[in-house]
Amino acid sequence: AFKIGEKVDDPVSMYLTDVFTVPVHVAGLPALVVPCGIAHSMPVGLQFIGPAGAESRRWNLGSAFEQITSSAPWRPKLEIPEIPAG
Repeated sequence: AFKIGEKVDDPVSMYLTDVFTVPVHVAGLPALVVPCGIAHSMPVGLQFIGPAGAESRRWNLGSAFEQITSSAPWRPKLEIPEIPAG
């Protein structure tokens, strides 16, 4: 990921960021992304891709990965703000 506006003058770099994400959607394959680390102070995701109709396999795999890595030092602690009622 790059900062907003950082690559505006470099369309090739902007195009290349899509090369690794768009083909899965174009092929119609379901995918699941889970956090798996930090690189250069930015979060990194692990993408599980599989055949259509096997979504439960990906959910199970993603869930197992999150359980195994739930105490990993790179895993951010999420703070969900309380929303006032009313």
